[in-house]
Amino acid sequence: MTLHPVNKEEIQRKTRTFFRSRKWKELLVFLLFVAIAFVFWLMQYFQQTSDYDTSAFSRNPYPETTMVNDSLHGEGKEIPVRIDGMLSPANGYRFIDSLQIEPDKVWVYGDKKILDTLQWIYTSTLNEANIQKNINFIVKLQTPKGLSASVQKVRLTATLEKYAEKKFELLLICPNVPDDIHVRFFPSTVEIVCYISLNNYASLKAEDLEVGVDYNELLQNTNVNILPALLRKPQGLDDYRIVPETVEYLIEQKWDL
Repeated sequence: MTLHPVNKEEIQRKTRTFFRSRKWKELLVFLLFVAIAFVFWLMQYFQQTSDYDTSAFSRNPYPETTMVNDSLHGEGKEIPVRIDGMLSPANGYRFIDSLQIEPDKVWVYGDKKILDTLQWIYTSTLNEANIQKNINFIVKLQTPKGLSASVQKVRLTATLEKYAEKKFELLLICPNVPDDIHVRFFPSTVEIVCYISLNNYASLKAEDLEVGVDYNELLQNTNVNILPALLRKPQGLDDYRIVPETVEYLIEQKWDL
């Protein structure tokens, strides 16, 4: 095999020709696009990782069952969660059920002296008024200084519905009155204001309700006034008021003529 001497000038000429050619420019543009795409991929990857790590609720929805025996956190205690602030629906809306906190208890770790005095762990301050939609909030916890919690956020949920007022004027009754006794109420009628969903508005009738005071309660009462109660109502009717709230009464003996 015969070795030919290296011609430096020829190599330099071919190199200059290559870098001036269109193929080199196309290769350079391709590599540039690859590099940019790789950089964007890295940015998206680290952003997703950061969001996952800071979302304690989505990563561990039931933390009260974990880390109980983790000695790295020191003493541990399960603490109920309370809401700091107020959530109130708009006029014409109401909560169907109570506000739910998930999880409603969290494990808190730290100095035993501080833990012994800790009864509640509160959410960040919430002051939401005129709410017209179902609640589904994720809020941070106010972990006391010097302590650490198994989660940093909890979820608050509640269902709202639109309601209407329906009013009835009903005669007061007194169940369990003996035959020789007559009870008079002043006034003799009261107004029942019912707060019901629009779906049940038409189905609620006056004959579904009874309002009054049981005779045995009158005997135990020491005042001239007493609070009447709704003695009969449809299932699910829990939101109502009686106007007036109190009535006067008179117990009379019946005499045979």
